[in-house]
Amino acid sequence: MRPTPGRPELLRETLETLAAALRECATNQVAFDRFVPQLVPLLRAHAALPFDVLRAAVKLLGAMAHRASARKLMHDPASAEGLMAVLSHPDSGEARPATAIITAIDELNDVNTLATLLAVPGACDTFWRESHSRHLAIQRPARSLIARAFGHAVCRKRLRLVERCKRVTTLIASIVDEGAELERCEIALHPLYCIPLLRPLATSTSTSPYCMPPHYSPSPPSLTAPPYCILLPHTLTAPASACRYEIAPLDEAGGWKDDDPAEGAAAAADEDDDDRSFVVRDATALGAEPARVLLALLSGLAPECAASAQLVEAVQRLGGLASVCPLVCAARPPLSSAALRLLRVCMGQSEKVVETVVAQGVGPWLLECREHSEHADELDARVRATLVTQGARDDAAQLLGYAAHHGALHAQLDLYEDDDVLHHAFGLVRVLYSGHRPRVHRLAGGVRGGCSLLHTRLQVRGNPSDDAACAGCLLLDHLVRYRKGKRRHAVRAADVHDVLVPLWLHKVDAAKAAAGKVLRRVLGDTLWMEGAEPYFVAREKAREMRAVATLTMAITY
Repeated sequence: MRPTPGRPELLRETLETLAAALRECATNQVAFDRFVPQLVPLLRAHAALPFDVLRAAVKLLGAMAHRASARKLMHDPASAEGLMAVLSHPDSGEARPATAIITAIDELNDVNTLATLLAVPGACDTFWRESHSRHLAIQRPARSLIARAFGHAVCRKRLRLVERCKRVTTLIASIVDEGAELERCEIALHPLYCIPLLRPLATSTSTSPYCMPPHYSPSPPSLTAPPYCILLPHTLTAPASACRYEIAPLDEAGGWKDDDPAEGAAAAADEDDDDRSFVVRDATALGAEPARVLLALLSGLAPECAASAQLVEAVQRLGGLASVCPLVCAARPPLSSAALRLLRVCMGQSEKVVETVVAQGVGPWLLECREHSEHADELDARVRATLVTQGARDDAAQLLGYAAHHGALHAQLDLYEDDDVLHHAFGLVRVLYSGHRPRVHRLAGGVRGGCSLLHTRLQVRGNPSDDAACAGCLLLDHLVRYRKGKRRHAVRAADVHDVLVPLWLHKVDAAKAAAGKVLRRVLGDTLWMEGAEPYFVAREKAREMRAVATLTMAITY
């Protein structure tokens, strides 16, 4: 077979006849196997051939796509342009050659071939378009190819993620939407303080332990609170009826589960802003292939977002994180860990992402602070399963460190028991070591006139990174000193002894200083030390803790 411009119609009819004969006949395919390389001159001459002839050649190649000879041809860079010229042609038919070719490329499982095809100008648009096709026969292999490309750095660059960010966010959202609905939540702002909170606020007459008092006036831990989290610095008297609904699961009728259904339906009818509501979908109910594709998308998107603030801004602008945030609790590892990593990376690039993550309640979810609902226990269990690995705990600690100064986060956590909040926060930065009694060495000539310096040789099995330790201690520092130490009484002596002290002894430089700040705030409280004294005495650590307190108070951090 050779390009014959004088008789193109004859060549086209020949190719189509061969394709029809080979499509469903294994014997003919075996016999034609040695002639497949003759398609190379046709694909290389794509600029001189009529499109009908070129499409017939690609159709013939598609009929042999599952054969090794055809797959070797797809790896040929000289044939890539001719192949992509046919694949990029708009065609809505289900029997188009693109279906067989893309399926064959996916089954080939060769990223080099995929990179060669993506190097052709406009090839990424073809694969992105087919991944959103309404025909499942081509949608599934196209999405699989996109997922395979996300796992390779060169292929990710050729997908042009910044320019095609809408394709990325739409694909992620469409896969997440395949999961069953678990909870429907609505983001509502506090009428006085404009703070997004995590559950419905009860009136002052309620006996609920999560009731927000009518004179609620938190003070901001930082002056850098985002505009929607502005906390008034002075006390205002709010009517009891004003402090009611914030973020909480909705029932099937669209009303709040804690309220009368008729009132909830009426309130939902008056709400016109769909951007302030979101659905938590069960990611564990996804099929194996959609889950694999989604995992590859999130895992590959994280390093690209870490390297490109422009990509993060595009993802944020297009609302791509609205589908990722619920995955932290609605999925299991490794999918939930990948979603957590992506959120952490994006928060490090943009303050707007921090605002979005805080508003959606991801921070309290990581601390297992969640509104009571039918699926609350299950979602908390998934969070615990995610945080088993050290990498996930590091990501969670850094995520909460980015949001530690936001008043909205502290307002959300005020709805839950301080003891639980602090205990879970300490668990993110814990140091696991073997042995119950680490060896303690005292060095003479301590700091500032005779204070002893404690050193331990810890055999560490699990240890947060320096970045995670700094971020986690920053969170603990804000939690402890929030509203002039309102939560300090809830700090457990066991957490100080088992988490903070080993962290301070083991870490160096910035991580050690961050742990020392928290220790100084806790151990410098006389009332807290008096309450924790029996715990330290029972474990024969009272003298060591007093030495740690003296040393941390003497050092300037």
